[in-house]
Amino acid sequence: MTKKILPAIPFILVVVFANNMLAQTKDTSQVKTLREVVVTATRTEKDPSDVGRSVTVIGKDEISGSIYNSVAELLSASEGIYITGTGQNPGMNQSIFLRGANSNQVLIMVDGIRVNEASTVNNTIDLSELPLAGIERIEIIRGSHSTLYGSSAIGGVINIITNKKYREGFHSETELKTGAFGKGTSEMGANAVMNYGFKNGIFAGASVDEFHTNGLDATVDTVTDPAVYKHRDRDNWNKFSYKATAGYQNQKLLARFSYHDLKMKTDLDKSAYTDDDNYKLDFTRKNYALFADYHFNSNLSFQLNGSRSVSQRNAVNDSSVIQGGGYDHTFTRSNYSGTCSSAEALFSMKLKSMENVAGFSFSKEEMNQQNYIYSFNYGSLFELNNNLDSVNPHARVAGAFFQTDMNGTLVNENLADVHLLAGVRMNHHELFGRFITYEINPSWHVNEHTVFYSSFSTGFNAPSLYELFTPDRYYTSNLSLGNKKLKPEKSKSFEIGIRQKPDAGVSYSFSVFSSTTENEIEYVYLWDKNIGLDTLGNDWMRDDYRGDKYINIGTQTIHGMEISLHAKLSDQLSFQANVSLIAGKTEYDPSGIDTSETGGNHVQLYSTGAFLTKQVTALGLTRRPSTAAISLQYNTTKHLTASLNARYAGARTDVYYDSHLGPYGALATKEVEDYALLDVNFRYAVTKNLAGLFRIENIFDTRYSEVNGYTTRGRGFYLSLKIII
Repeated sequence: MTKKILPAIPFILVVVFANNMLAQTKDTSQVKTLREVVVTATRTEKDPSDVGRSVTVIGKDEISGSIYNSVAELLSASEGIYITGTGQNPGMNQSIFLRGANSNQVLIMVDGIRVNEASTVNNTIDLSELPLAGIERIEIIRGSHSTLYGSSAIGGVINIITNKKYREGFHSETELKTGAFGKGTSEMGANAVMNYGFKNGIFAGASVDEFHTNGLDATVDTVTDPAVYKHRDRDNWNKFSYKATAGYQNQKLLARFSYHDLKMKTDLDKSAYTDDDNYKLDFTRKNYALFADYHFNSNLSFQLNGSRSVSQRNAVNDSSVIQGGGYDHTFTRSNYSGTCSSAEALFSMKLKSMENVAGFSFSKEEMNQQNYIYSFNYGSLFELNNNLDSVNPHARVAGAFFQTDMNGTLVNENLADVHLLAGVRMNHHELFGRFITYEINPSWHVNEHTVFYSSFSTGFNAPSLYELFTPDRYYTSNLSLGNKKLKPEKSKSFEIGIRQKPDAGVSYSFSVFSSTTENEIEYVYLWDKNIGLDTLGNDWMRDDYRGDKYINIGTQTIHGMEISLHAKLSDQLSFQANVSLIAGKTEYDPSGIDTSETGGNHVQLYSTGAFLTKQVTALGLTRRPSTAAISLQYNTTKHLTASLNARYAGARTDVYYDSHLGPYGALATKEVEDYALLDVNFRYAVTKNLAGLFRIENIFDTRYSEVNGYTTRGRGFYLSLKIII
């Protein structure tokens, strides 16, 4: 057992011992099967079949019965979702695309509180930091939801809900797992969650999660000549987190406070196809969260939540080995810090034929960045040390929203099957001012099993702090890379669908959708307006470059279709499948360029290399394929369950740097082949408290690519032991 696992062992041994002691005395007479509910779609508890939107709930049984190592792996089987990094070396950055929306246009929440990373370029988190331990359910709401949740919800919302309400007595879940996914690889993990509820309503809980991987070389080695000197290394990953929770509950009040501490250490490579033997990233996050829910009566309730997240990313690249066995005599150190604070108050009221929700929210984001570079080559010394202290990047956003869910009986008793959900939200960003979003969502409940629904909603995505404030300037101009005049990306989304859940054990859903997002933020090069495009860069004595910039310029259009099917074929056999088809394009109109920010200079898109002298259209969606998934589960005996899972990702485009696109080069695209993966899972319940799980991943050892230049895992074998009380 590695040293990385040792800190968790005492805690886990205590839990295992308590499990064994209490397993014989636990009173199960009060255990009840709770009805499935979803809260993310409307901010009130509803049966998923009553919600007029595309909704998926991944329940506790499905999570506990899986042997996945991350939230991202679990989400990847759901329709409309593609996540890069799930099949790559553990520790690689995991980015989510939902219904084709950009990764920064999908809102990730834990217990209704957004989780983002203010210090990154696009304000998104790495999904690999999210633990599976202690999760009650995951709710996926597809389509724009900015009316309820504000920024970043253009593609949809994913809410990871942990165990909030604790039962009386001691309860715990412990897992030990190990595996391998290629020659020379190994992984070992352990997690434990335990909580105790007192008779007077006070409860407390704690969890620990640790994971250690001896991984692959994360980048593809294209050098096949054995005579060429190589010093490639494997890239490892370690993660450790713990969480403590305390609270109180009675029939009217639930109050809870939690503290979560996370540490990750990752070996990095320089770039696609380029190894680096001495590049390390340390990431830490400390998160404080408060939640309170008070029910005045069965019709009126008040909810309050708040959080503060402080993160640090420290990247160090020491002098690395180069061809010939020497070193590049270069040292770089970068520190990125981010702070996100938020608070929200929510009121909900139920009347005879409607449910109303109103709320107020406030958030503040801050970031800083420090960079140090030291290089000594050929007798020449270069040293640079800078930070963003003088810029003080920060942004405050306040919002107020109202939503009503009305039944048709308000108009006529014969319209009881017709529902209309409508909402509006006003946001105020301290830089770009006021912005309003709204949604209209009618639905027709044909009977207790069938729902037709449609929705029209608007959304927005605020620029990141980096895009707004980074002060980098090129010496020939006074134009900064950051742009405080950036507007929010704003969307209009439409969806129509049907969902049916008949008694016969078969349920299905079908939906078609379309979304248009304006003011897409793009990174561009600027070139001297007085030089013709055909002569840029031709004179080595002349510097034609005028810097780089973030500007609003693109309009992205996405349309698609989703189908899902669930069927219980017999008492032992069940089947589920989903298909998601998407297509899209991005259009650029030079008439929308703010020349005060570009200095009137020539504008070149880094994403395509095109100069914006006329309208430009880029077809396709980078790294966002159409997908399909099939799962067949068979309960062979009372104790043994086997499942066969297949996932398919269609052909799509990826980007690579092409030095021939303009004087400095830009991104070109190339097609990435489709792939299909087959996994098999076995779960054997020794007792109701003890189960073993075994999984074979990528049975046929398929070679495929998620991101150009980076390796993916081969055939893997994973084993897990779970003890649940």
